[in-house]
Amino acid sequence: MRRRHLDLLIAWIDAVRRADEDALRAMLADDAVWQGVRPEWICRGADEVIAMFLERSAALDDLSEVELLADDQRAVLHLRAPSLRELDERFDPDGVYIVFTLAPDGRIARLDDHVRRREAFPIDAATVPRGIPEAPVVDGVPQGPGWFVVNVADARWLAGHFGAYTAFQGDVPFERIGVNIGVLEPGQPACWYHREGEQEDFLVLKGEALLLVEGTERRLRQWDFVHSPPWTEHVFVGAGDGPCAILALGERSRVGVVYPVSDLALRHRAGVTAETTSSAEAYAEIPDDAPAPFDPSWLP
Repeated sequence: MRRRHLDLLIAWIDAVRRADEDALRAMLADDAVWQGVRPEWICRGADEVIAMFLERSAALDDLSEVELLADDQRAVLHLRAPSLRELDERFDPDGVYIVFTLAPDGRIARLDDHVRRREAFPIDAATVPRGIPEAPVVDGVPQGPGWFVVNVADARWLAGHFGAYTAFQGDVPFERIGVNIGVLEPGQPACWYHREGEQEDFLVLKGEALLLVEGTERRLRQWDFVHSPPWTEHVFVGAGDGPCAILALGERSRVGVVYPVSDLALRHRAGVTAETTSSAEAYAEIPDDAPAPFDPSWLP
């Protein structure tokens, strides 16, 4: 059924691209309904639905993302475009999720707009996992999947060219959100100046740091919070007269990364000399990190 739903979306998008009203009408039930996020945004009947979809599609000349999603119950077309916000501010930043509901004969009976993925794919409590096991922690490292508790002082720490850090995860990577605490000495960069396709957020736990961001410098102190939307150029450099500890959280969508050449970053020994989109290439000459004992002076 999931494959059937994806095939439907592919056929629908192709027909919209060609403005083929006959093909669209063949996929729609005669009494199909399209309900927008506002009650007054409603189309009744195949002709109204087709006219509105083609009109909206033609207006989205700034479309930045098209995603086809499906499960056994529904097909979902996810669209992102800055101009959607002009229709309704709720469309930012997730865009719109258009849910296609099929009639028994396989034609589209209903379309519904949603502004959040969880609304497009409502959870059935009876089908989601229960009883997540605890992952044992051995020498500060969680073993296997599951929930766990580990003290920062007891976690596994590594140190190298870009300071000391703990990433908390064990042999099972965190799938959705990466979490680590990094410690920088004055003048020490956290990595190379870069921009990437994931959101990242940072909290200075102790000390001072210099944030190099979009070609500018910003001095940071304890408890400063930094929000970095996708593709924001940035890097942290230790400052002050002692270690700086920074809590970092980031998405794990793995969209990609760019290491640009930046005169500002090079002045702080925090950038590459040749632009690359390969992390392996950017860090090719950096020695591997090594296990390091926890130093209580690193944290408050």
